[in-house]
Amino acid sequence: MNRIKYLFILGGINQSAFGFFKVLKKKYSQDEYKIFIPWTSGVLEISPYLNEFKESIIFLPKDSLKNNIKYIYNLYRNSDYIIAYGLFCGLRPLIPIAFDSKIAKKFAWIEWGGDLYLWKKSVKNPKDIITNYINKRVRACADPVGLCFEDDIKVYRKYFGNKNDTLFTPLISHRNIIDVIEQSKPKNFIRDGKIRIQVGHNAFQFGNHIHILDMLERFKNQNIQLILPMAYGMGGINGGRFGGIHYKKAVFSTAKYIFEDKAVLFSKGIPLNNFYSYLWNIDIVVLDLYRQAGLGNILPLLYMNKKVFLPRDTIMYKFFMEKGIRVYDTNEIPNMTYEEFIKKPENIDKRWIIDFYNPDKLAYYWDRFIEKTKAKKDL
Repeated sequence: MNRIKYLFILGGINQSAFGFFKVLKKKYSQDEYKIFIPWTSGVLEISPYLNEFKESIIFLPKDSLKNNIKYIYNLYRNSDYIIAYGLFCGLRPLIPIAFDSKIAKKFAWIEWGGDLYLWKKSVKNPKDIITNYINKRVRACADPVGLCFEDDIKVYRKYFGNKNDTLFTPLISHRNIIDVIEQSKPKNFIRDGKIRIQVGHNAFQFGNHIHILDMLERFKNQNIQLILPMAYGMGGINGGRFGGIHYKKAVFSTAKYIFEDKAVLFSKGIPLNNFYSYLWNIDIVVLDLYRQAGLGNILPLLYMNKKVFLPRDTIMYKFFMEKGIRVYDTNEIPNMTYEEFIKKPENIDKRWIIDFYNPDKLAYYWDRFIEKTKAKKDL
């Protein structure tokens, strides 16, 4: 195996991963980097787009746990810089980082959100204690740490201390998102009078969907349509592997029971352009998130001047209000009349959102993170 300069650990296969692959292919020569996907090549069947980048990917061999760990140790020892892009990858790729100080010194991490907030398991057995130890140690030894939301820096420092460098590092994109949003805007809005309300943004249980449905029940006889996008979030990050599937079924059963044919479930992912076209047709989104999540929905919706509800005493609500971006309090919905609930939002200052998606700034933040990683590791 040739020496690897940059080894990127891809922490999850989702839509943003495609842009990540594109950016790396554009920025680095083929012999400079590899992307370690800590699963077997069977993921190609699930995500066939990865075939375009196969020459850059290292998969786990189909082998025993012991041999897999040995393989990962050798891979890391043969790499100069190890950068995790998200940490939704299970324990196997984390064990060498947690227990080998030389490998740990090479390690940096760019968080995606949930991997900062939802790593700690409830302790039910000794295995959970070990899992929590490894997860905490890996996050604590990462240096630098890239946080995709500015206020996540405070969260990291609260739980993992001030020793390591923390940098605002939004997730990289290979295209100008604002341009994509504008290009996806329907040329002629043909509305049927219905108010379209999005409930949550995925199938993870931290979305508290049933709580939202309970609050919205008072509007069930109005001319509304509820849309529940639950295309991903069935396991891994928040509870048991299959718990999310049961949760998804419970949410949709509740929605159909209360709202009947006014409730629509989106259970399949859609291409980015189609996703933004869909968002343009949403009037209101109601989220009950008590941590940073859903930025890929929230920021485009705010840019489109849609009405966004978030709980008042939360990191995102406070952040947006401090930026002068008007959002509304989810917990006030039970006190609202229908007219107050559907009233169009105040026009917001979009400059921060446009700036957040600025491709030159995204490239700058990425380059800054990589340069800081090299500087820390070359000491």
